[in-house]
Amino acid sequence: MRTAIYDYIKGLSLGTFKLSDELPFDASGNPLYIKNMKTVYVDSAQTAHDNVIATLDGTIINSETTTVRAYFSTDAKQLPSNYSSLVTSIKASRATTDITGVNRREVDVSTRYEEDKMITEFEFRFAKLT
Repeated sequence: MRTAIYDYIKGLSLGTFKLSDELPFDASGNPLYIKNMKTVYVDSAQTAHDNVIATLDGTIINSETTTVRAYFSTDAKQLPSNYSSLVTSIKASRATTDITGVNRREVDVSTRYEEDKMITEFEFRFAKLT
């Protein structure tokens, strides 16, 4: 699913932003998305399983949720002019047709500040019953 999100973002008009094919690992204690401002990083997928229904005959229906996160940082003192449109465009990647077989597609966007940088994080969640 990381690939589908990455490919969708790659097809967007990013303006002054760029997309990195690297994972957002820490370099000398700082995540790359903080070190390299205006660069979008897409993390690897994480999968969780939850029991949804357990029947008396032993049948168990699970929900499998795959989470993919994307990050970028900007100067908090002066946001780029295309910041809002970029956030909206990246949020729309949850609807990519490259991800099939899911019954729920969700995305949350959060921001936080570190020194003079604003970090924007996207959390995409895709769920299916198994």
